Amino acid sequence: MLEALPEKGVPGEQILAELSELRSADLPTHGGRLFAYVYDPALDGLDELARQAYAISAHVNGLDPTAFPSLLAMENALVGAAARLLNGDGGTVGSVTSGGTESLILAVKAARDSRPELVTPRLVIPSTAHAAFAKAAHYLRVALDVVPVGADLRADPAAIAERIASDTVLVAASAPSYAHGVVDPIPELAAIAAERGVRFHVDACFGGWVLPYLRRLGADLPAFDFAVPGVTSISVDLHKYAYAPKGVSILLHRDEGLRLPQYFAYAGWPGYTMINPVISSTRSGGPIAAALATLRHIGDAGYLELAARTREAVATLAEAVSQTDGVRLFAPPETSVVCLAADTTATDTRPAAADTRHAADTRPAAADTRHAADTRPAAADTRHAADTRPAAADTRHAAAAADTRPAAAETRPAETRPAAAAVEPRPAAGAVEPRPDAGAVEPRSDNAGDTRAVTAAAVDLFVLADELAARGWHTQPQMAYGEMPATIHLTVTAAVASTVAEFAPDLAVAVAAARAAGPADIPPVLLEAAGALTPEMVTPELIAGLAQGLGLGGGDFTRMAAVNSLLNVAPPALREALLTGFLSLLQRPADPTGPGPGGPAGASGPGPGGPAATSGLGPGGPASASRPGPDGPAAASGVGPDASARETE
Repeated sequence: MLEALPEKGVPGEQILAELSELRSADLPTHGGRLFAYVYDPALDGLDELARQAYAISAHVNGLDPTAFPSLLAMENALVGAAARLLNGDGGTVGSVTSGGTESLILAVKAARDSRPELVTPRLVIPSTAHAAFAKAAHYLRVALDVVPVGADLRADPAAIAERIASDTVLVAASAPSYAHGVVDPIPELAAIAAERGVRFHVDACFGGWVLPYLRRLGADLPAFDFAVPGVTSISVDLHKYAYAPKGVSILLHRDEGLRLPQYFAYAGWPGYTMINPVISSTRSGGPIAAALATLRHIGDAGYLELAARTREAVATLAEAVSQTDGVRLFAPPETSVVCLAADTTATDTRPAAADTRHAADTRPAAADTRHAADTRPAAADTRHAADTRPAAADTRHAAAAADTRPAAAETRPAETRPAAAAVEPRPAAGAVEPRPDAGAVEPRSDNAGDTRAVTAAAVDLFVLADELAARGWHTQPQMAYGEMPATIHLTVTAAVASTVAEFAPDLAVAVAAARAAGPADIPPVLLEAAGALTPEMVTPELIAGLAQGLGLGGGDFTRMAAVNSLLNVAPPALREALLTGFLSLLQRPADPTGPGPGGPAGASGPGPGGPAATSGLGPGGPASASRPGPDGPAAASGVGPDASARETE
């Protein structure tokens, strides 16, 4: 049992050995085979430099910059570097935060507090915006208006304009979006916001540090930074493509007046007057010093070279997907993401009733709780934008987790335009490809004059993710959303350049294995139970039973397809409740009377002290992988407490 407070102290060598043993169960943070949550430049000596810099400032406290001017100097240097990279000027200011989620929360706070007269301030975002915006809306009691994206997976300027009202305090968009890696039309959106007198935030947490270098390398990407009139704030994470250790993001404002409402000040108590630019008061200087050391060591020329390696790796991965029968590119690989889906031109030979992964649910109507017309009392769940599309379109919206509280958490009904469609680099690009009826033989034309029948079984994406993980490739499955199918997300870093040649043959073998295995096997009793569940019915006892029924009780999380398939058919509110319950099951201290959830590695139940590969259900692990990572944005199951695929933290 791992005991944090032993009766007597333990020698340092033993402690370090124990920590190393725990880490050995984690997914590999280096080596270019983990496509989520970690960012590896594959530069010799960089980790050691960052560790030493971290140690120098680990005990410096960011609470008072007059007491620790070294930290103030480092923060100003980092903000200045980000401002120059993103076309700021002499008036650009910013703050160093702990991660993208904090940066986004503060951007929303600054906008909200700039309009104190509003009873219900509103935030307008496209449906592909990071889930951290929903978290910000929930925490800050700002109403969230989620607008469907276009067929190209990008924010629709006209639709966004229609949702801006007199009580809108902020419009936000992505550069790029986490789930698909595409850049929203920032110039058009910023112009609309400026015309309406509304702040406009660019969420560049994910790719903001690499996009300027990709553009310098010739990538056809739109302007997205302060060079665009109307952009009032930008967030960019340094622990992503700046390759700094975890825990450093930058929130920039075009000028100081825009930043002031971000601060919190309080003098109404006997102690010191509290003045905080960010959410935390006490902050270690360690991450900030490590980030500064990383930037100075790599330098501008070094980042350009790392971006070139990343770009080449993306092209190679995209080609591998395009050349592998059974999968297809779902989004254009224009930045640092490869997003793939099952190729629905391959006929699925399974009986229709066995496939629960798609919007057309074969359960009796009364058992289907996935649609906006909820028969529960209205107060039961107000977190999801009411979608007025037909039931068969599936209203599972990952970004609709705004708030369950009254008026301030209100979400205006989603627009009635068709939901975003798949972007497919084949004929009729941008169209949603209909899934063939089970057992049918569908003609496919890959080349002019070449029409042939395809009878291969469709590939179950969640099974494919497991098969890739079994071959050492750890990806991030993403749940179906509206009319978008389930996808697999690959975040590509410079380290992938050294391993990318191995991916294509492994992908082909994994696809063949997934076809041979067929769809994930969900016990019928669990499928039936899930169809009748509502979020209010989820209890710790029910979660423990589901975990046992899905084979998670013994701590083996190497095969997560059944879990992900079950979650994929659950409506968002139920999925959230299930994942919250499961995470709560994991996050328990060890039972002093015996092993169980939260026990040591190898214990009988899953837990933080168990295999670091907890489940695919945790807040940071890829669902297909055998273990969750601590920093991930979307749960290993494809979603999680910070899910949407794009945890910015």
